[in-house]
Amino acid sequence: MVRLWIIADDYTGALDTGVKLAKRGIRTRVVNELPSVFPEDCEVLVWDTETRHVKPDDAEEKIVDAVRRHREVPVIYKKTDSGLRGNIGAELAALYAASGENSLAFIPAYPEMNRITRGGIHYIDGVPVDESSFGKDPFNPVQYSSVDVIVQEQTGHPVTLCTDGTKPLAKGINIFDCESREQMDALAEELKAQGVRILAGCAGFGECLPAYLGFEESEPKMPEFKEPLLVICGSIHPVAAAQLACAEAAGVFRLTLAPEEVLAENFCETERGREVLERIRRHLANGEPVMVDSIERVKGSTNAAAERIGLAKDQIGRRAARTHASISRAFYRDPACGTIFFIGGDTLQECMWMLNVTEMEPVGEPEGGLVAAYVDPEGERRAVLTKSGGFGTEDLLLRVLEHIRE
Repeated sequence: MVRLWIIADDYTGALDTGVKLAKRGIRTRVVNELPSVFPEDCEVLVWDTETRHVKPDDAEEKIVDAVRRHREVPVIYKKTDSGLRGNIGAELAALYAASGENSLAFIPAYPEMNRITRGGIHYIDGVPVDESSFGKDPFNPVQYSSVDVIVQEQTGHPVTLCTDGTKPLAKGINIFDCESREQMDALAEELKAQGVRILAGCAGFGECLPAYLGFEESEPKMPEFKEPLLVICGSIHPVAAAQLACAEAAGVFRLTLAPEEVLAENFCETERGREVLERIRRHLANGEPVMVDSIERVKGSTNAAAERIGLAKDQIGRRAARTHASISRAFYRDPACGTIFFIGGDTLQECMWMLNVTEMEPVGEPEGGLVAAYVDPEGERRAVLTKSGGFGTEDLLLRVLEHIRE
């Protein structure tokens, strides 16, 4: 029976929060299509709404409709991006309004990833978020560092900054400072004592949810990952770019698609696309890891390439994700490919759609932000790795490769 319902706005976000419970043996399912009746065979249901890039009103309407139908779930958690991207205000407002509860608690920090909230200001690696790489995102920039300003921009509900503990929650949306794991655990204890049913935050507060609901925990068995590794990186985050560059410098084969290639319709069916697939196949057949990305598309030539082919600017991200997903689909059932590693939620979602996958099962977290999960399209079960573009240290890909080899 579902005791915790997590609502995320993209696929990697759904997985990196769901895995906080799955890695403790709590039965967890991640879906991109919400069932009309919640399943009886899991305790945690994570729903990817795919609303990060839609209009705020559309995001709010989708969540309001769903919460009104399922608000009997004991605890509902709105998973937000740790860099505060997306329709955060609209989605918090939707959960608050539809739940019928008096107060919502929002803890946006993720201390283990150096993402903290102090005095209502959100910091990434010590820098206000609007001055960080998240503020410079070419497609979805964060414009403010004050969390209350971000929330209030998309809602008319009361918003309260809580900078000195929980106290009795105010009516509306309550935003909490947090700078350490100890502080977050203490907040969770206080909110639990107050019986708060609707909460929000990123994967950071997700670590508190097993204790918050008193789940019985066990040790899950991690999947066995095999060589060679195929990395499909649709993210253009500087962290992901640095990870690819580090692995390339260490000798890992990297294939970067040009803007005209990644934006081409049905790229894998073109002559150039078939050449790319053959190059990847040769390296995998030789047991060599391969990385595929399109990082170059952020350097100014993408808009020009889109204009030449008549592609609207708001379709650039979706077309790029579709191209990366089609490459991963080409090797999903190929025995020469050992393990697929998806970087970026949009790419992962597109691939799941192409494979007609509506559900994933997170199993473990080899390290913070890196999720091991099972995919089971049409009975062909495969273990995959996935992460958000902004997570991990520069040498993460090299450590993953070493882990698989060992």
